[in-house]
Amino acid sequence: MSKQQRKSGIRIKEHWQFINVLLVIYDLFCVNFAYFAGLLLRFDFRFSLIPEQYFNVWKEMIIPYSIFSLLVIWRLRLYNSLWRFASYRELMRVLISSVLTNAFQVFVTLAFFIRMPISYYVFGGIFQFCLIIGIRFSYRFILLLRSRSKSKKEDEGRKSNVMLIGAGNAGQMIIHDTYKSKKVKDVVRCIIDDNSNKWGRYIDDVEIVGGRDDILTNVEKYNIDKIYIAIPSASAQDKKEILDICKEANLHCKM
Repeated sequence: MSKQQRKSGIRIKEHWQFINVLLVIYDLFCVNFAYFAGLLLRFDFRFSLIPEQYFNVWKEMIIPYSIFSLLVIWRLRLYNSLWRFASYRELMRVLISSVLTNAFQVFVTLAFFIRMPISYYVFGGIFQFCLIIGIRFSYRFILLLRSRSKSKKEDEGRKSNVMLIGAGNAGQMIIHDTYKSKKVKDVVRCIIDDNSNKWGRYIDDVEIVGGRDDILTNVEKYNIDKIYIAIPSASAQDKKEILDICKEANLHCKM
């Protein structure tokens, strides 16, 4: 490994260590603010109405609850996940961490202090889950938006506009392939499908503009260069009719 590669690896590691430190600080804020918000909600968001005994319990719980929460979050590897690829598993881990820490909050307050209002436990747990999952999945969402924006800019420089015939699973796969592939210089501009219930709806931001009778109109409207036919379940007769229409447009067709 070269020196430049080692330096690059160190920079990446340092970057994620810094991100993790920020996440720890954020989580410390979340796990405590969530239950304070639950207490505020119980008393109509009027701090002056909160009984002193409830507020004192919340303050006494800050240190033990913070330590326990961070240990649970760390043990569930939520500081080691690549959140740009976050999925159902990460969602479940955050849910499990919220359930475990909420159980700890209930047990300790009942065993060593007093019973807090039910809304304190219920909404505190809900707020904590939303705050912890929100910051993590928002990162994934922002990256997705940036990726889509970059993809659209790249699309403007592509030469071939494609009409896709078939708004099924095969058509969706083709659209995904054109988004992801760096070698394919095509972009799907519109979709044709004979199912009228799909007209005016979208697959990955590409509109389903009509049925086979609308092929020629939309070839001109979207300045189409190629036609991809993705209807494996269609009968031979239907495919022949669609191909005959496509031939009228004098464009390259690909099954």
